[in-house]
Amino acid sequence: MGNSAWAVVASLLWLAAACYWLRPLWRRERTTGEYQTLVVWASQTGQAQRLARQALHALQAAGHSAAGVPLGQVTPAQLLACRQLWLVASTYGDGQAPDSAQAFEHRLMPHSPALPELSFALLGLGDSQYPHFCAFAKRLENWLRDRGAQPLQDSIYLDNQDPDGLVRWRASLAQHTGLHELPEADEQPWQPVTLLSRSALNPGSPGLTAFHLSLQADDLGPWQAGDLLELQHAGQRRLYSIANLGVGKQVELLVRHVMKEDGSQGLISGWLCQRATPGDQIEARVHHNPSFALPVSPAPSILIGSGTGLAGLRALLQDQLQRGQPSWLLFGERSPEHDRWLASELDQLTPQQVLLQRCFSRDNSSADTPRYVQDLLREQPERLQDWVSRGASIRVCGSMAMGQAVDSILQGLLGAATIKQMAADGRYRRDIY
Repeated sequence: MGNSAWAVVASLLWLAAACYWLRPLWRRERTTGEYQTLVVWASQTGQAQRLARQALHALQAAGHSAAGVPLGQVTPAQLLACRQLWLVASTYGDGQAPDSAQAFEHRLMPHSPALPELSFALLGLGDSQYPHFCAFAKRLENWLRDRGAQPLQDSIYLDNQDPDGLVRWRASLAQHTGLHELPEADEQPWQPVTLLSRSALNPGSPGLTAFHLSLQADDLGPWQAGDLLELQHAGQRRLYSIANLGVGKQVELLVRHVMKEDGSQGLISGWLCQRATPGDQIEARVHHNPSFALPVSPAPSILIGSGTGLAGLRALLQDQLQRGQPSWLLFGERSPEHDRWLASELDQLTPQQVLLQRCFSRDNSSADTPRYVQDLLREQPERLQDWVSRGASIRVCGSMAMGQAVDSILQGLLGAATIKQMAADGRYRRDIY
């Protein structure tokens, strides 16, 4: 056989192999294209995902061929195939997209095709206390309109779980599905939990006093690391990071006693930290936040936080200890004398279990002492790059100022493209407030 004949045979073999290995991709594309209705969410703490799933259940109950997908996984082909888009989007930090949706905004939105045959309904979640209220959701609306998509209704921008806005959203679902009664919301029912114990974490600290609380929760149901506890008292609701794994019947919180400028107390933190006594009850339910959980595949973790952000990190650390995986915990507070939170617990862990590093903003004993957690990161670029190269995930929990400063340092040390890819892969997540 001549060289030309062998070349033809080799080409045919390569084409056959390519067809074989690409079959799953084609099959997947045909499958996603079957859905003419997509319900999409961009969620940071799980609330947008929960509301989107409620919409998906209603549309499916009404007979729509509907599928649900996170915004970060939506493809141009899916957008072109579907005719109706229901979108629930949170705005995070300083008007940013949630971590899992940032790659979509930066990579797909600027280059997406025209969508003249698409109709959309949009629910934006935000908090008007922040200067860029629902900014990401508004950017999504402008993007869809610019691509020729038509709104099914006026977009709804929900201010801090405003009940009237939720009523309007459910009413629009009822109108478009034709259902007189929508399926019940899939949120957990409220359950009574009982205060068992309360101890100060930082007596004598120059900051507001924070407390370690334990609550008896016989009927609360399971939770995992990264989940939140929603409390309801006197008509007010508040979310707190759960500070322990969902084993046993006790749920733990780290709560700072909020004191306002006018001298009044935070309504729920005041009850938890001052007015309640052991045996008192409050209504609670688990607020699942799977985005903040660690990836399923075992790997190291880098846990960065300050103040009561230690709560969410503690649960993740417990998860890592159960998995037998190492963690690097960077924690910042005010005073080295008074703010070594959970020292009796954390200091007994071995360096193989956790690399523990603390910093204090009010430590004047040495001019070289780092003041904030971002300073700890800045001083250890090689260690950071080594952990990330070994597959480590990064979780950040605490104040917005801290979270933004840490994000800036991470992008400077690892590169903005790396951070965006880690966010898209679920390896970088933030719970900041």
